[in-house]
Amino acid sequence: YDAPTIGNLHLSASLNDASGVSDEGNDVAVAATYKLSNFAFSVASLSAEKDDSDTVAASIAGKMANFTAAFGFFTNENGDNDLEQSHLILGYNPGPFSVSVDFQSTETDNKSVDAETTGLNFVYRPTKGVELYAGARSAEANDGEFDEDAFLMGARVKF
Repeated sequence: YDAPTIGNLHLSASLNDASGVSDEGNDVAVAATYKLSNFAFSVASLSAEKDDSDTVAASIAGKMANFTAAFGFFTNENGDNDLEQSHLILGYNPGPFSVSVDFQSTETDNKSVDAETTGLNFVYRPTKGVELYAGARSAEANDGEFDEDAFLMGARVKF
């Protein structure tokens, strides 16, 4: 169900009753988003009986002058395999070019997926409809088995 927007607030809810069909139980989800011209906050939650998991995700983003920032968090509680992820993005856009840096962290209870990534991104818009971009990313698993760096360059033309 999507509720009518109340000012800057949007609410929604969902119920999936699968108990009579496949004996998998019910899934219940709720979400809320609050938006202003330079600020947004969103939160969502899902509870599933099938695997007895609970998921919560939230994000907040803001823009002031030419600067942007966003933070997000995701957690999934599922027995012995709980997962937590968080990310942070900081950006600067003073006209025809943009630059951003981002960080992401992933942790699990059983330490099977603990990892971190860091990225640096550039976009240049020489004319309307043309974007040139470059990005660098570093990814590392905390177990030491994975440590990689990548570089990407490209262009996009809009018609």
